[in-house]
Amino acid sequence: IMEGDICVIGPGVLNAVDLDIPQDTLIFSVIRPPAHGMLLNGIFGNDVAKYRQMNAEVLQHDLRVHSFSMDELKQGMKLMYMHDDTETLKDNFTIQLTDGKHTVQKTVHVSIILVNDEKPVILKNVGLQVEVGENKVISSVALEAEDKDTPRFKLYYVINTVPTFGQLQFK
Repeated sequence: IMEGDICVIGPGVLNAVDLDIPQDTLIFSVIRPPAHGMLLNGIFGNDVAKYRQMNAEVLQHDLRVHSFSMDELKQGMKLMYMHDDTETLKDNFTIQLTDGKHTVQKTVHVSIILVNDEKPVILKNVGLQVEVGENKVISSVALEAEDKDTPRFKLYYVINTVPTFGQLQFK
């Protein structure tokens, strides 16, 4: 799943069969919810923006899924995992399946694909005073930026205007 996105967890991902005759109702329960997302009843489809605009209380109490049956999933219930848009690569949650007599637990692992959606921020720009004929290095002591999605060595500074009374050169 992409960072901050939503995906359907249907019978193709989560499936179970009861071999008893007659078959028992299979109930899934969320034992440990995701740390970096939420399991929702996706009644509004795949539009993540719609869920993000909702009141947190509606998401937490009305749409959050705590348990569901295999029949509900097979009949079209949209069980959704919505990532919380943090800079995390992995998430997981534990579900329990029971037929009323037997119980089994499994952990579902979610892989997150990071998105470069953070803006760079200037952390430091103290300026530089240079005397006539003097050279100075512009280092991170004077100028520093950060982008939470980009490693420092991949940040680039763009010079919009050249100096009027001097010159810039690479060291």
